[in-house]
Amino acid sequence: MTKSFIRRLNVIVSSRTSPSPSVPLPRGEREANHVRDLFENGEEFAPSPLEGEGWGEGEPQSQHTSRLIHRATFAFICTCLASSTLTFAAGQTSASFAIPRDTINAGVANMSSANFSLASSVGDAVAGGVITSVSFQLSSGFRATVNVSPAVLNLLTVASSKIHGTTPFSLNIDFGQPLNGNITVEPRMIGSGHTLVFHFDSAVTSVTAAATALDTLLNSVGSATAAVVNGDVVVTLSNVADNKRLTLTVAGINGSGTASASMGFLVGDVNNTRSVNSSDISGVKARSGQATTATNFLYDVNATGAINSSDISAVKARSGVVLGP
Repeated sequence: MTKSFIRRLNVIVSSRTSPSPSVPLPRGEREANHVRDLFENGEEFAPSPLEGEGWGEGEPQSQHTSRLIHRATFAFICTCLASSTLTFAAGQTSASFAIPRDTINAGVANMSSANFSLASSVGDAVAGGVITSVSFQLSSGFRATVNVSPAVLNLLTVASSKIHGTTPFSLNIDFGQPLNGNITVEPRMIGSGHTLVFHFDSAVTSVTAAATALDTLLNSVGSATAAVVNGDVVVTLSNVADNKRLTLTVAGINGSGTASASMGFLVGDVNNTRSVNSSDISGVKARSGQATTATNFLYDVNATGAINSSDISAVKARSGVVLGP
């Protein structure tokens, strides 16, 4: 036995001294006292029996001493365990914790479960490096998947856009009108195609279904293709005949969203009366010779960037035409 062990026994004994002489110490601690006294006094292993205890009948003295040492050592170990705080420095594994699927840590509060806690500084961004905490480590390749319902997109505007020379100009479409109602008419020639821009209150990231263009008899009209451009849905219409009403529908927006707009196509109807007459002809004549601007672009029916005799002739050729049902 070493002096270090004796010192530890002294600490245990002194810290666990009976509060009153009338109250006996626990048996293990009395034995620890006895063993300490043996070593401090330099005595051989020939202790006298403890109070209230004798050697077992026929028990050799050396065996009794060995038993006392074992008990004292056990008492020492138990006391150490009882008075110590155990800490676990080993890393935690995925088997030790789980993040509920509906938990999102926005970086403003700790995210915790029964066995772990994510510090608020972790946030919910994709890890750019190793993320560590007191009890675990996430590698830089870790990314949580949060299952949430797609946000409902609200359609804000629909516009028919064309390039006049080199400058784009857009006609706003009243997309809330029914197909047989007072729909907005696109009076410009189709050229290489019509371009419709659907703008929502949130950015669109994907369109997974084909766009459709149907007339009042639900027949398909021309060809429609949809794509995402700068967070908007841009639909290109081609092979659409003049003097047509149609409903353009785009599905599969951000997964399951759908949007539609009804409008008409009638070249020369610059005043949006759903017919071409003398008023339209007069309006184009009054602006002949002007360069196309944001206030007169609809009178440039051939979208050349200037209003001239070609536009007047195109309107005159359709005088008397009324947009069909």
